[in-house]
Amino acid sequence: MVLLEGKGLTKRFGGLLALDKVDFTLEKGQILGLIGPNGSGKTTLFNVITGFYRTDSGIVRYKGRDITRLSPDKICRLGISRTFQLVKPFYSMNILENVTTGGVFGKTQNRTMKEVEEETLDILKFTNLYEKRNQPVTGLTAIDKRRLELARALATRPEVLLLDETAAGLNPVEAETLMEQIKKIRDKGITIFIIEHVIKVIMPISDRVMVFDYGKKIAEGKPEEIANDRKVIEAYLGVESFA
Repeated sequence: MVLLEGKGLTKRFGGLLALDKVDFTLEKGQILGLIGPNGSGKTTLFNVITGFYRTDSGIVRYKGRDITRLSPDKICRLGISRTFQLVKPFYSMNILENVTTGGVFGKTQNRTMKEVEEETLDILKFTNLYEKRNQPVTGLTAIDKRRLELARALATRPEVLLLDETAAGLNPVEAETLMEQIKKIRDKGITIFIIEHVIKVIMPISDRVMVFDYGKKIAEGKPEEIANDRKVIEAYLGVESFA
């Protein structure tokens, strides 16, 4: 079942063509990976999907519904949430308050505050932040900042979770730990679309991988197919395959 799809998505910034007639489909229960060089349009695609940017042409559908012109808050309440490449916590709030905010403004609006708080505590346990819940967000380690982004997105009760470079700034052990957690999120029934630069991290967890270069989708397929695709190797991975 196709849960989220884009058709002919095009986005320009002046003379720069950031997205060039991009098509994609995300099927329920999948982890779809998105890779490509810096500036290839990956985050722009996420910004278009989630309503931060208006596409110049093309359409985004969620469960068959056109969401192309909806605002970010309405898209979130439909069941699409995201994290950011540069973490964006509320610095005036502690960890618990940050994650609770996601629950208050997320998909289900008719929950009581007690229900939101109980679910927030469960999410903090799942993301290994429970013991630090009353700490300020300033001074958090790199992996805890990533966990906080993830926890706040999960608190909105998403059906689709868009993850933008979740492993950025992490060492290999931390990155692997976080990817294992992402697989557990998929096992909970949440469909995942993930951007990642750490190729050896993203390939093992993805069901399919798309590759961008200069705003265009140049390849798509299973991870092992992408790893040995000559266009991908030349555009992004260098002259030798990592496989």
